[in-house]
Amino acid sequence: MTGRSVVGIAAVIVLLGLVWVLVPPFPSPNTLIDKSLPALTMQFGSSHEVTLSVPAPVHPWKTVAWEKPRGIATWQFRATWTRAPADPLAPPDMVSRCLHINGAPALADLVLPCEAIFRGRVMASNNRWRGP
Repeated sequence: MTGRSVVGIAAVIVLLGLVWVLVPPFPSPNTLIDKSLPALTMQFGSSHEVTLSVPAPVHPWKTVAWEKPRGIATWQFRATWTRAPADPLAPPDMVSRCLHINGAPALADLVLPCEAIFRGRVMASNNRWRGP
């Protein structure tokens, strides 16, 4: 083998490895925002509960995550409920799918693929503005 063919083969291997790391193993959050925790568990298997370090007023009721390692990186799918649901089959308020580089500082996550979708609640007054 010549030096050129070795470089070419190495480039193809690196490219295939990069594609394997960057292609997410979880579906888009848009398709999962309306699924309950039992449905997500059936689809992805058992999850683990995540404790977030956020202040008490904004601390969610429950966050669960699934992780799939991909060599030097890990894909993480999270589902978060902001309040205890009245119905145990209630869908989450937020779901996200993010890639994290193993051992890299948290700032590295700012340039990596991350997709999230939120369910919002809007409080609006039904009083009409009457003007001055």
